[in-house]
Amino acid sequence: MKVEFEREGVVVEARAGQTLLAVAEAAGVDVFRGLWPGLHCRRRAGWCRRCKVWVAEDGGAALLRLACKVDVQRDLRVHTRAGGPRPAPSLQTGAPSWKNAVSQKKEPA
Repeated sequence: MKVEFEREGVVVEARAGQTLLAVAEAAGVDVFRGLWPGLHCRRRAGWCRRCKVWVAEDGGAALLRLACKVDVQRDLRVHTRAGGPRPAPSLQTGAPSWKNAVSQKKEPA
């Protein structure tokens, strides 16, 4: 069976029953997102919920699934989430940061 990782432009062969997470790791595709990408579940699959990907099979609609919980049974198209945390909106818009707000706070009279 073929598994296509759209964002990365990678197509790999997978064995039936192999988890999507195992396929991704073997292909060098990182599906973990967030502040600590190295942190993910090992013994209890699914508890950390950090391996969310969009999965479509047989031309159907893509569903948000956990890669560690998807067993490959047919050809799949996978869209990984964009990585890394985004900057806080106040840093992008030029609004005062929390440090400026605290330093400008007036003392009670």
